[in-house]
Amino acid sequence: MLAVLNQTQHGKPSVRKRVTRTKRSRAGCRTCRLRKVKCDETPGTCQRCASSGRICDGYDLHRLPPATGRQNIGAVMPRLQPSIASHRFRGMTSDERRCFSYFRNRQIPATLMFFDSALWKRLVLQMAQAESAVYHAMIALSAVHLDTEIKEVLVLHPEVSPDSALHLFALEQLGRSYAQLQLRCSSQDPYMLQVTLVTCLLYVMLDMIQGQYETAFTHMQSGLRILKDLTPFKRQQDPFTASDLPVEGCLVAGFAFLDIGFMHFDFDGPPRLHLEEGLDFERTLLARQGFITSLQEGRQAYNIIASALFQFLPQCWHLSDADIAAQYHRLQPRQIQLLSQTGRMLRIFDAFHAQHYSHLPPQEQQGFDILIYHIHSFLLALKICLVGSNHAARAAYTADFQSLLVATQRLMHRFLPDRPSVTLDLGILPTLHLISTFCPDYRLRLQAFNLLKAWPHREGPFDSDLTAALAMERMRKELTLMRDTDYHSHNAPAADRSISKNERKPLTPAEIESLLAAISPDDHRFFDTVDAPAVATRWACFRIFFESDQTLMNNIGCAVGRSGVD
Repeated sequence: MLAVLNQTQHGKPSVRKRVTRTKRSRAGCRTCRLRKVKCDETPGTCQRCASSGRICDGYDLHRLPPATGRQNIGAVMPRLQPSIASHRFRGMTSDERRCFSYFRNRQIPATLMFFDSALWKRLVLQMAQAESAVYHAMIALSAVHLDTEIKEVLVLHPEVSPDSALHLFALEQLGRSYAQLQLRCSSQDPYMLQVTLVTCLLYVMLDMIQGQYETAFTHMQSGLRILKDLTPFKRQQDPFTASDLPVEGCLVAGFAFLDIGFMHFDFDGPPRLHLEEGLDFERTLLARQGFITSLQEGRQAYNIIASALFQFLPQCWHLSDADIAAQYHRLQPRQIQLLSQTGRMLRIFDAFHAQHYSHLPPQEQQGFDILIYHIHSFLLALKICLVGSNHAARAAYTADFQSLLVATQRLMHRFLPDRPSVTLDLGILPTLHLISTFCPDYRLRLQAFNLLKAWPHREGPFDSDLTAALAMERMRKELTLMRDTDYHSHNAPAADRSISKNERKPLTPAEIESLLAAISPDDHRFFDTVDAPAVATRWACFRIFFESDQTLMNNIGCAVGRSGVD
C-alpha cells in the first residue's frame, strides 16, 4: 500500500520538489514592507515602488531586533477596537505594531491607574490614526518606555547606554513626528491647535523618561502658551468649566496636572494654567455651592488648591528661623487662608463620601480615595511649614505622619499586582516626599524610603528614585551634622524637667550612628537621574544641598554648635 501511495496515477513515483528559502531582508523600504513584497533596496527610492507608480516612503534607519526574553514585552498583536482600526493602524510596520501594542495594552492602562481620563482612552488614539505627527510621537514614547522596562530603570540617565535599538528607533520616530508637525504648522486647519497640544504632551512625557527635565519643561511651556492665548484664559475664566474652549477639557486637564507637578522643581514661577488671584478657589462649584455632586467637581477645586500649595510650600521649607520671622507677616496670612480652604474642601469631600461613595464605580472610588489622601497630606504640610526649629511643635505631628504612612501602605497594596511604572497623575510620591524629608521620627522616614524603593515608578515629573535619593541625602546630612555638633547637649532635657508626650526623646550618639549605617551610600546617586547638576541646582527640591547648616538644622531642632561646622 505504501508503494501505491508513493506513486502518481500513471504508476510513476512522485518527486518532491525542494523549496529554496531565501533569507528575508529587514532593510526594505516602508512601502514594500507594508505591501509584504521584496524590495530591491535602491538608495533614495526603490525601483519596485517607482515602476508601479507608488510613492516610496523611504527606509527606516533603525530596526528593532526580534523580541526575546524581557524584550518580548509588548510584542503581542494588538486587538484594535473597530473605532480605532483605521488605515494608518492597519498599515503599521512590524516595529511600529510592536510599540503600538505596548502603548495600547500596557502604557494606557498604567496611565489610567489612578484616575480615568478620556485623554488616553480616546483622544490620543483617535488623533494618532488621523495625524502623522501624533502617531510617530506616540510610537517614540512607547519605544522609550519599553526600553526603560527592559533595562529595569525609571530614567535613561547617563549610566544607562542610550544606543540600544529601541532608543535609536524612538529617536527616528521622534524626528518623523517633528517633521510632520512642522509641515502641518502652516495649515489653517483649526484642528491643528489640538494636534500641536497632544504632540507637546507626548514630547513632555518622553523627555521626562529620558531625564531631560529642562527640555520637558520647554515643551510644556509651548503648550501652555497656546492654551493661555485661548479666549477663556484671556477672559480670566476657569478653563475647566468654560463652554467655548476650542480644545477638549481632558487635554487642558492633562497640562494642568503636569503644571502642578512641575512646581516641585520651581521652574519659572507660578503655574500658568490657573489664575493667580487668591479668589480662584472661591470661584469653583465646590466653594460656591458648599457641596459637590461628582468626582469631576471635586477635582476642579483640588487642582486649584494643589496649584496654590505647590507654589507656597517651597517658599517655606528651606527658610531659617530669622527668615521666617522676617517674612512671617506675609507668609502666615497665606498659610491661614490655605488651611481654611483645604479644611473646607475636606469637609465637603467627607460629606460626599458619606452620601455617594458607595454608588461610585470602582475607578472613581479609587480616585476619590487618592484625593482625600492628598488633602490630609496638604493639611499636614501647611501646619508644619512655618515651625522652623521648634522641634517640639514638629514632634506634635508625629502621629499624623504615621497615619499618612499607614494610608500610603494601604494604597500601595490596592494597586497590586499591576502597579504602573509611569503615570501623569500624582499618587503617593508627594506624600512620601513629605514623610521622608520632614518627619521628626527618623524611623518613619526609613519606612518611607523602603516604600519608595518597593515601587519604582514615575508620577508626572515626580520620580520615586529621585525622591528617595533627595530624602536620603538630606537625612544623611542632618544626621552627620547632629553627630558633629553638640546636638545632644542642646536637646537633652534638664534634670528637673520631664519630656512631654509631644516631645521626641533626643537621639543618642549610638542611635545616630545606627541610623547612618542604615542609609547605604550606594543606594541612590541622585545626580545620575538628571540631565545636568548645574541645571538641578536651580530646582526647589535640590536647594537643600546648597543651604547653610543652620537652615538645615531647623529640621532637627537645634542650633549649630561650636565644633567648627559652618
